[in-house]
Amino acid sequence: MLGESSFYDIDRPIFGELTLNPHAGMVKFDPPEYDYKLRQLMP
Repeated sequence: MLGESSFYDIDRPIFGELTLNPHAGMVKFDPPEYDYKLRQLMP
């Protein structure tokens, strides 16, 4: 399992979030139409 962490530097380092992604977020959606539908929601 791989993860991503977010830190912000607003006058001092601030921890934002930790997101754990199984398979580094590279698993395809099932059914495949969901991959397309979710992508349409992103700016």
